[in-house]
Amino acid sequence: MNETIPPIYSNPPQPKTSGLAIWSLVLGILSLTCCSILGAIPGVICGHKALSKIKHSGGALAGEGLAIAGLVTGYLGILWAVVFIPMMLAIAIPNFVKARDTAMMNACLNNLRQIDAAKNQWALEKRGKTGDVPTLQDLTPYLKNGVFPACPAGGTYTIGAVGNDPACSIPEHTLSQSRMGDVGNGTTVKNNPIEAAATPQAVQSPNAVGFFIPAPYRTDMVHDPKRNILYISAGDSVLRYQMASKSFLPPLVLGGDLRGIDISPDNDLLAVADSSENNGSIGMHLVDLKTGINTHVTFRAEGLEGGTYSVAFGADGAIWSTSSFQGSGRVPLRKYDPATRRTIVITQENQNTMLAASADREYIAYAEANISSGDYGRFPCRATQLQPPLRANAFLYEIGINRNGTQLAVPTGGGVILSGSAAQKIDEKETIGVAYHPQRDFVFLARAGISTIAVYETATYTKVKEFDFGDRFEWVGNHAFQRGRLRLSSDGKFIFCTVQGGIRYAETGL
Repeated sequence: MNETIPPIYSNPPQPKTSGLAIWSLVLGILSLTCCSILGAIPGVICGHKALSKIKHSGGALAGEGLAIAGLVTGYLGILWAVVFIPMMLAIAIPNFVKARDTAMMNACLNNLRQIDAAKNQWALEKRGKTGDVPTLQDLTPYLKNGVFPACPAGGTYTIGAVGNDPACSIPEHTLSQSRMGDVGNGTTVKNNPIEAAATPQAVQSPNAVGFFIPAPYRTDMVHDPKRNILYISAGDSVLRYQMASKSFLPPLVLGGDLRGIDISPDNDLLAVADSSENNGSIGMHLVDLKTGINTHVTFRAEGLEGGTYSVAFGADGAIWSTSSFQGSGRVPLRKYDPATRRTIVITQENQNTMLAASADREYIAYAEANISSGDYGRFPCRATQLQPPLRANAFLYEIGINRNGTQLAVPTGGGVILSGSAAQKIDEKETIGVAYHPQRDFVFLARAGISTIAVYETATYTKVKEFDFGDRFEWVGNHAFQRGRLRLSSDGKFIFCTVQGGIRYAETGL
């Protein structure tokens, strides 16, 4: 009997993945992630060789998809390295050079301003006249750290005569062309106090009320009724504008980076916040207005505390101060007594807290910045601790307090929050500035989007008057000391407002 034996079949061998295909994909990916043509070209070569070997292997090799992916990524890597990277470098390098040159130019201009301020201070103290040329030795005592600055771009400085700008040998580093005011201002405004005294400036706009004070680097201002001078913090100096002659006196060069400013109840002491920090020490400047002597009061910085930010005098002659922060955090609320030279820390407030004193100086109002809860309130000037704050539930940056401290007005993006009055809010959205009349029941408001300052009486908060300051205010983004900052003279006769390129003031008629 014959038996048929079935044939025995063996499983065919599985194709092996091409190593070249794998390397092609790996090198292609690396060429994209590392932006290297050194990986792209070998990746393309491996991909083509892998496809050829797979095609002629008779099914013994696999990995065609990997090889194709490697070719695609490799060619993209070559395109990236050959076309896009040079294109980006062609754009980036000139921008880098321009940014470097701009940074050096700005540093040079700051040096020229320092030299100019030192020259004016020398002229003030030595009774120099326009046309006098001080020497390097003459200016050394008035320069920061007693060191004459050097142009970072290698230029040579010429001090020049009193009344003229100091100059740098690099043509683009010209101080007079840099005195421009805020971004977007197309009008060159000279800020040399001696030149401004000789040539009073015209108003900015034919529709604007009052008078314009050119002060491009201004931060804050306060009026001195005893001498009829407006003091303006600007950079490292306090500008002194004579109201009667509408001209500048030589500035007070204090050093640092000046912020808020206030004057004592007897009008003989000026307090100026200084946002600079030096080796763990911060402070503020106290200028004796009878002698012109500046005393730099220092405090030990706590943690990452920056320099001082806002200052306010109380009726007792003591000075309250807040600080900035190198990042985001809370800082001390200090009270300094010039008579005893004693400093006490009352509490911790958020950075850049704004202070404002009532006209009688018995109360200090505060608005905490950089915090969404919008804490604000007031306290007696002789307080040793604060009551729990009120909440605006909005970011704050400014606050106003009426003449006897019974009412507060807090600007926010959604309107002005009121405290201590029958009305709870003024529906003036995006209000950026607020100040109460020091002797009568009126409050002044500056709002973004318009050029007028509105006046409300504070019994029913009805609008009674408007002033066109000729400068369309913009939203300040919850930052104080921008355009729209308002202050009044102690008799309420004048209102002062920071505008583009300086300060505008007008008589209130109230």
